[in-house]
Amino acid sequence: MNVMKPGAQNIMKHRIPKGIHVVNGSNVRYSLSFRRISSHVQSTCSSNPESRDDVDTNPGKGSDPVILIAGDSFFNRLDSDKLGKGKKTVINISKGGSKLDKVQQSISDFVKDNPTKMVTKCFISVGTNDIRHCHEGIKHLKTPLCNFMKSIKASLPRSKIYLQSLIPIPSGGSIQVQRNVINMNNLLYDLCSRYKLYFIDAFRLFVDRFGRRILSFFPRSHKNDKIIDIHPNRIGMGVMAKNIIFLIHSKWFNPLGY
Repeated sequence: MNVMKPGAQNIMKHRIPKGIHVVNGSNVRYSLSFRRISSHVQSTCSSNPESRDDVDTNPGKGSDPVILIAGDSFFNRLDSDKLGKGKKTVINISKGGSKLDKVQQSISDFVKDNPTKMVTKCFISVGTNDIRHCHEGIKHLKTPLCNFMKSIKASLPRSKIYLQSLIPIPSGGSIQVQRNVINMNNLLYDLCSRYKLYFIDAFRLFVDRFGRRILSFFPRSHKNDKIIDIHPNRIGMGVMAKNIIFLIHSKWFNPLGY
């Protein structure tokens, strides 16, 4: 018996070579071929979706696609309607003052409370409230941040998850705050690379080519021209929003190279 690829029978001659004789039988030669069945054909074999082994039962996989915005006060100031531009549904669940644990819980609650929503992209701003009062560095935040990323991936297994870096927030002259911002951004980048999440470098949007904070992007006092708020002003928020809008409506974005 010959085993051959599909279609080979059409071009091969199935005769018994000379000198070969079959005992108590006719001179007949048999061939067997195999053909691969496509996956879409296999999926139609069962009429009951629940009986199939490949049924997707993970949360956050509904039929209503949405863009989810989560995090702290920086994203809380973004306008969902303007981000969607009338083309995509954007839901903003950000709350001011949120730290890692609260942001993680808010995303988990959203997935549980909205089983029909399919989050295609999730944008997260987190970290500023976690580092502001860290006087001895941020090394203690590595494990919580790892757990945060693993939890978000488990809650949104089919979503593209974007984590925005910290912007150069006004430090009030504190060198430790400035150092914490840089170290937190480095940590976010490293862990995004490890867990295959997307890292948004928003820091560069708020500094000039010399690495100095762009003062016009922050509210300033009329008396001494000093920055009076860590949040960007209307111009600065416009810069941040424009970057998020591009990522929401773009199909190709892979800065980490995987």
